[in-house]
Amino acid sequence: MDSARRVVQGVAVVRRRGAWYLKAMLNEGAHEPAQVFLDPRGIFRIIHPPGARVELDDVLWIRARHQQAAGSRKIPVLVDARQVRAMSLAARRAAAGVEIARITSRCVVLVGGPVSALIGNFFMQVARPAYPTRLFTDVEAAEAWLLESAQTTVTSAQA
Repeated sequence: MDSARRVVQGVAVVRRRGAWYLKAMLNEGAHEPAQVFLDPRGIFRIIHPPGARVELDDVLWIRARHQQAAGSRKIPVLVDARQVRAMSLAARRAAAGVEIARITSRCVVLVGGPVSALIGNFFMQVARPAYPTRLFTDVEAAEAWLLESAQTTVTSAQA
């Protein structure tokens, strides 16, 4: 197994199996394949590190954090896949599956270059997620689309 280590902006980054994994410096034993958090506007953000190769165990780890953040409600998700280099078939199936559909209101996949755009299109066309999903290159447009459904739902509920 190839292995390398460096620190980027206060976060230890470890290279394994050809992919960079973020590891909190205080929690060296944890497997953290991406930065995940719920932002102040209620968007669950997934930020993959440069050169990421997304595997099934990565998706399962992210799904567990997503379930913690969502609780019993569906929340919008923004996946920053601009630096992703590969995604396994098992990972695509899990990411598009029913378990994630239960906690996802809408999903945006941010793509950058041709590799991430190809992976994003393949995910949309072949895995066919069970929740509304769109590809974007612009962060602001992606956030607006994600939050549009939340505003529509609130307006509809008040009527």
